[in-house]
Amino acid sequence: RAEGDGRPVTLTPSEFQLLSCLAAAPGRPHSPQALLRQAYNYDYSPAEAANLVRVKVRRLRWKLGEDPEAPRYLITVRGQGYALVDPGQTPGDRRPAEATEEL
Repeated sequence: RAEGDGRPVTLTPSEFQLLSCLAAAPGRPHSPQALLRQAYNYDYSPAEAANLVRVKVRRLRWKLGEDPEAPRYLITVRGQGYALVDPGQTPGDRRPAEATEEL
């Protein structure tokens, strides 16, 4: 079950799987390829993975009520990928852990 801004959010099975993979390692950046490999057990090319994850993250942020210019939960880690973080942490604590290529 997912919530955004205190309300239940309906996710597609693929969105839920992607979010579950991020939630399994909070604060840890996942490259698009590693994230899709873990979520869907399929290897995508780097370009395919980047495009697919970008679209899915945009949809997830929208459903979770995120500000696309300043996301609180699902952050982009430049050069590494995406991470799910706790918005209650101070900005210094929200720095993601080291990136994970293989999950």
